[in-house]
Amino acid sequence: MLRGISLDLCLRYCGKHFRQSDTDDFSLSHRTDSIDYFLSHDWQTSRWSKTLALLVTFNSVPAALAASVVNALTCGLLLGHRLPGGWQTASAATYLTFMGVFCFWQRVQSLVPQLRTVVFLDRLCIAQHDPELKQQGIMGLAGVLAKSKNLMVLWTPRTFTRLWCTFELACLSAASLQGCLSKTGLANTSFWTIFHIFLTIEELGNFGKKDFDIMLFAAGLLGPFMFASLFAQIYFGTQHLLEMSKLEGQMRGFSIRESQCACCAFDHVHPSTGEPILCDRSLVFQTLRRWYSDTEDYLDRFDTLVRECVLEKLGSGAPPLRLVLAMASISPLGLLPQYLHMAIHRLRAHSGEGPDWKYWQWVVMYLQVPAISLFFFWLASATLSISATLATTMSMCKAVAVVFVLDLVPLVFIQSLMTLGLCYVVMSLNGNFWALLWTIVLLSICSVSVALAISCAVGQPRETGAIGPLVFVPQMLFSGVFIPVSHMPVYLRWMQYCSFLQYAIKVLGIVEFQNVPHKELVLDAQ
Repeated sequence: MLRGISLDLCLRYCGKHFRQSDTDDFSLSHRTDSIDYFLSHDWQTSRWSKTLALLVTFNSVPAALAASVVNALTCGLLLGHRLPGGWQTASAATYLTFMGVFCFWQRVQSLVPQLRTVVFLDRLCIAQHDPELKQQGIMGLAGVLAKSKNLMVLWTPRTFTRLWCTFELACLSAASLQGCLSKTGLANTSFWTIFHIFLTIEELGNFGKKDFDIMLFAAGLLGPFMFASLFAQIYFGTQHLLEMSKLEGQMRGFSIRESQCACCAFDHVHPSTGEPILCDRSLVFQTLRRWYSDTEDYLDRFDTLVRECVLEKLGSGAPPLRLVLAMASISPLGLLPQYLHMAIHRLRAHSGEGPDWKYWQWVVMYLQVPAISLFFFWLASATLSISATLATTMSMCKAVAVVFVLDLVPLVFIQSLMTLGLCYVVMSLNGNFWALLWTIVLLSICSVSVALAISCAVGQPRETGAIGPLVFVPQMLFSGVFIPVSHMPVYLRWMQYCSFLQYAIKVLGIVEFQNVPHKELVLDAQ
């Protein structure tokens, strides 16, 4: 009797069915003729990671397609001057569509029974309340996999040390490899989700505000989040590459005799009730003996089969290109309405060319967005390889810190270039472009240096959240931008000389207004 469950049900409530529970949820599964995906996972891994991996695998491409359709429709209305709220509405609709479909596509798909994705999840599809039914379910796993179109392994370093995960691979082999093995790295999907958030935050810094104070405030507010996301993506990416590098050696030395199971860990006694529980290891070994004709070397034969099966399927650990493009596409799509708005209203072209160029300059400028997105993808891949190599000779934290510094040099320059490039045209700035750019780059490097000094001084990452504001908030307050220094208590005014932000603002003002005739400029923040 083949049973399955809708993928939508597995993902509900942030994947609550992926956590260990004594609740009998066998009734949630239903009879079916075939299984789309057999989910192989270990119970020690966080349910959040498993849910994230499945969302990226199954929902990211539909989310990108839906966002593209909504983006095309809203941009068409924007060009026809029929979109309420202008480009902000178009950008918001694109982002909301992507996130809505990304989170709830399986719920929508389940409304049409023919389109529903049916999966096999052991805790829900094998009876846990009846030892006899549980034994029958274990003995019949080979038949379940024979009816499964794909075997999806939610892989972590613990996967092939768990008895159940290796047994499911044995079932796939016993079913003459009728399933298609696909491996989803959980740290890998966490990395690409953070990479997407990083791109979105990077874009928000260029939101087209015409007030320099607001732009400066936005940069100060979003900067810590951007660098935190960058650090997290390097950490998770390095972790994934290190795990992948150890996988081949782990599989070459694989032995099911050394695999772990929960029942043996609890000494075959239920931790909550104290009642004796059935030994999964004895059931699995009994099944393997039956499959291999009761020979004495059946465990050795199984070990050899698993090594050959898994090593043949191993890849580089890189995510499929379709998932990369889907997760990276949302940032360029969200920016397109803003550039169309600037083109429609013929905002001033700093080059002084004709009206046609005032329109097409924004189309040309928009082409930098996909290019920079691809550059970030290349930069992330290259730096992660360097970080993983360094981690073999030093601790992973030190390797991540070294690569983080190397990453910041081009990143700070590109971030400053994009911010100034947009402001220079939209705000019709007159100062020397390169002088303004290098001033902003130096300001960014000062900020990053202080942030790195704080991170080196603390013992735990969470401590930076308490110390960081004590340093950066006075920088903003005593720069004279928000509150004139003359309005502050006299005994606190000395702190203005420790504010590198104040010096940067004064230099920017001098560069911008030094060639403006017949103007009296007050550049002193006091």
